[in-house]
Amino acid sequence: MTSLGSLVDRLSIVNMKIWKLQDWVHRAAADSKEQFSAGNTLDGVQKKLAQIGDLNKERNRLMDEIDRVAGTPGENRTKM
Repeated sequence: MTSLGSLVDRLSIVNMKIWKLQDWVHRAAADSKEQFSAGNTLDGVQKKLAQIGDLNKERNRLMDEIDRVAGTPGENRTKM
């Protein structure tokens, strides 16, 4: 069985990864055409958005597991 502390640790790591990817996408969207770097292609942005979606699923799974381990109901929590 996974400990509550371990789950919270993993959730914080997933949250940081999401924030980093969201920051990258926001910066890419804010760049003008002249500043848009070679790494900020449409394909690159789409890959980052897909990664964010996968991480959101992992975040929701971890929050459900935290609720289960802590014995608290998660039905009142808003899923992202």
